[in-house]
Amino acid sequence: MRLKIIVFIIIISFFFSCESNQKKTQNTSETTEIGLDNGRWISTSDANAGVEIKDGTFIMFYKGTETATNSVYAYELTEKDGIEYLHLKNNEGEEIIYGLLEYSEDTMVLSYLNRGSTLTYRKER
Repeated sequence: MRLKIIVFIIIISFFFSCESNQKKTQNTSETTEIGLDNGRWISTSDANAGVEIKDGTFIMFYKGTETATNSVYAYELTEKDGIEYLHLKNNEGEEIIYGLLEYSEDTMVLSYLNRGSTLTYRKER
Protein backbone atom coordinates (compact mmCIF):
# COMPACT_ATOMS: atom_id res chain seq x y z
CA MET A 1 0.00 0.00 0.00
CA ARG A 2 2.82 2.44 0.88
CA LEU A 3 4.51 1.72 -2.43
CA LYS A 4 1.33 2.66 -4.32
CA ILE A 5 1.08 5.96 -2.43
CA ILE A 6 4.73 6.80 -3.13
CA VAL A 7 4.35 5.97 -6.84
CA PHE A 8 1.17 8.06 -6.99
CA ILE A 9 2.93 11.08 -5.39
CA ILE A 10 5.85 10.77 -7.82
CA ILE A 11 3.50 10.64 -10.82
CA ILE A 12 1.52 13.68 -9.61
CA SER A 13 4.75 15.64 -8.95
CA PHE A 14 6.05 14.81 -12.42
CA PHE A 15 2.74 15.87 -14.00
CA PHE A 16 2.74 19.29 -12.28
CA SER A 17 6.41 19.98 -13.02
CA CYS A 18 5.91 19.26 -16.74
CA GLU A 19 2.83 21.47 -16.90
CA SER A 20 4.61 24.45 -15.28
CA ASN A 21 7.45 24.25 -17.84
CA GLN A 22 4.90 24.50 -20.64
CA LYS A 23 3.50 27.72 -19.21
CA LYS A 24 6.95 29.32 -19.01
CA THR A 25 7.67 28.79 -22.70
CA GLN A 26 4.43 30.29 -23.98
CA ASN A 27 5.70 33.90 -23.99
CA THR A 28 5.20 35.95 -27.12
CA SER A 29 8.09 37.88 -28.56
CA GLU A 30 6.12 40.52 -30.44
CA THR A 31 7.44 44.06 -30.10
CA THR A 32 4.97 46.95 -30.01
CA GLU A 33 5.88 50.62 -30.42
CA ILE A 34 4.30 53.10 -28.01
CA GLY A 35 4.93 56.81 -27.38
CA LEU A 36 5.54 59.45 -24.72
CA ASP A 37 3.82 62.83 -24.41
CA ASN A 38 5.82 66.04 -24.82
CA GLY A 39 6.76 67.72 -21.54
CA ARG A 40 9.43 68.47 -18.93
CA TRP A 41 10.15 66.10 -16.06
CA ILE A 42 12.12 67.08 -12.93
CA SER A 43 14.13 64.56 -10.89
CA THR A 44 12.83 63.85 -7.39
CA SER A 45 16.42 63.45 -6.11
CA ASP A 46 17.83 66.69 -7.66
CA ALA A 47 15.45 69.57 -8.45
CA ASN A 48 17.93 70.97 -11.01
CA ALA A 49 18.14 67.78 -13.09
CA GLY A 50 15.51 66.74 -15.56
CA VAL A 51 14.51 65.56 -18.99
CA GLU A 52 12.42 67.14 -21.69
CA ILE A 53 10.49 65.07 -24.19
CA LYS A 54 9.90 67.10 -27.32
CA ASP A 55 8.82 65.89 -30.78
CA GLY A 56 10.58 62.53 -30.69
CA THR A 57 13.64 63.71 -28.76
CA PHE A 58 14.65 63.01 -25.17
CA ILE A 59 16.77 65.89 -23.82
CA MET A 60 18.66 65.54 -20.53
CA PHE A 61 19.30 68.90 -18.84
CA TYR A 62 20.62 70.48 -15.68
CA LYS A 63 19.16 73.89 -14.78
CA GLY A 64 21.70 76.71 -14.95
CA THR A 65 23.93 74.95 -17.49
CA GLU A 66 23.93 74.78 -21.26
CA THR A 67 22.59 71.53 -22.69
CA ALA A 68 25.36 69.64 -24.48
CA THR A 69 24.65 68.19 -27.92
CA ASN A 70 25.40 64.67 -26.65
CA SER A 71 22.55 65.10 -24.13
CA VAL A 72 19.97 65.14 -26.92
CA TYR A 73 18.72 61.68 -27.86
CA ALA A 74 16.32 60.24 -30.38
CA TYR A 75 14.13 57.80 -28.54
CA GLU A 76 12.17 54.68 -29.27
CA LEU A 77 9.82 53.21 -26.71
CA THR A 78 8.97 49.55 -27.18
CA GLU A 79 7.20 46.79 -25.33
CA LYS A 80 8.31 43.19 -25.40
CA ASP A 81 6.86 40.36 -23.32
CA GLY A 82 4.97 42.86 -21.14
CA ILE A 83 8.04 44.97 -20.34
CA GLU A 84 8.43 48.52 -21.68
CA TYR A 85 11.89 49.71 -22.79
CA LEU A 86 13.12 53.22 -23.56
CA HIS A 87 15.96 53.14 -26.13
CA LEU A 88 17.96 56.38 -26.44
CA LYS A 89 20.58 57.18 -29.09
CA ASN A 90 22.43 60.48 -29.53
CA ASN A 91 24.20 61.92 -32.60
CA GLU A 92 27.51 60.44 -31.41
CA GLY A 93 26.03 56.94 -31.49
CA GLU A 94 25.88 56.52 -27.71
CA GLU A 95 23.00 54.24 -26.73
CA ILE A 96 21.25 53.98 -23.38
CA ILE A 97 18.43 51.58 -22.50
CA TYR A 98 16.03 52.13 -19.63
CA GLY A 99 13.18 50.01 -18.36
CA LEU A 100 10.04 52.12 -18.05
CA LEU A 101 8.73 51.11 -14.63
CA GLU A 102 5.97 53.71 -14.35
CA TYR A 103 4.55 56.37 -16.63
CA SER A 104 1.52 58.46 -15.73
CA GLU A 105 0.29 62.01 -16.11
CA ASP A 106 2.44 63.08 -13.12
CA THR A 107 5.22 60.50 -12.69
CA MET A 108 7.87 58.78 -14.79
CA VAL A 109 10.11 56.11 -13.24
CA LEU A 110 13.02 54.69 -15.24
CA SER A 111 15.43 51.88 -14.41
CA TYR A 112 18.90 52.24 -15.95
CA LEU A 113 19.47 48.65 -17.02
CA ASN A 114 23.30 48.78 -17.07
CA ARG A 115 23.51 49.80 -13.41
CA GLY A 116 20.13 48.89 -12.00
CA SER A 117 19.64 52.40 -10.61
CA THR A 118 16.17 53.92 -10.53
CA LEU A 119 15.40 57.48 -11.64
CA THR A 120 12.11 59.08 -10.60
CA TYR A 121 10.73 62.22 -12.26
CA ARG A 122 7.68 64.41 -11.63
CA LYS A 123 5.98 66.36 -14.41
CA GLU A 124 6.85 70.07 -14.34
CA ARG A 125 3.78 72.30 -14.00
